[in-house]
Amino acid sequence: MNSKVKVIKPSGIFDGRKGRQVNERVINLIDSGFKTFLIDFQSVNFMDSAGFGTLILTLKTVKDKQGRLGICAINDQISMILDISGTATAFEVFSDQESFVKTVNQVMTSKVKVIKPSGIFDGKKGRQINERVSKLLDSGFTTFLIDFQAVNFMDSAGFGTLILTLKTVKDHQGHLSLCGINEQIKMILDISGTTNAFEIFPDQESFIKKATQYQT
Repeated sequence: MNSKVKVIKPSGIFDGRKGRQVNERVINLIDSGFKTFLIDFQSVNFMDSAGFGTLILTLKTVKDKQGRLGICAINDQISMILDISGTATAFEVFSDQESFVKTVNQVMTSKVKVIKPSGIFDGKKGRQINERVSKLLDSGFTTFLIDFQAVNFMDSAGFGTLILTLKTVKDHQGHLSLCGINEQIKMILDISGTTNAFEIFPDQESFIKKATQYQT
């Protein structure tokens, strides 16, 4: 799952040269797997017409790759350029980084399917989860978290279906994580040598935090 956000913070005058540098940087980041970008204009005091042109070019570059570009902390001069050019609605404009990340988090959590089994995780329960995951994959979900907080025991058949579910997700280029596992489940993973096959988190909150990380 690639949900990292790259924050780019230009400063001073945002002219054509600086804009081209930002566009080239975005292209390189797209090639390395990033798809979500935020340009933070907090330290920019002026944007000229050439800089505006490169900003539009960067927006097109990101959209052509099915990515997402937000901008934040724009001053009145930049806001006026967007309004006069009729491009204000072409961008997602935020007051600051925090409000952008909050929106990204909401989108991200809507695309993650959390499955919460309970009681004994045996073969029957595991097969039900595998069938549910298969249907969800067919409907477009690719990221899953199985929350074991309410599971008190996992038997060998349940473990087998968990490995099957992992394979099912990976065959669809998806991502499966676990959280809330107890000592008994952890011991099974350790003994079987499959601990590293999963990303394991203490709870849902830490998973979502990792899933929606952003970098500057």
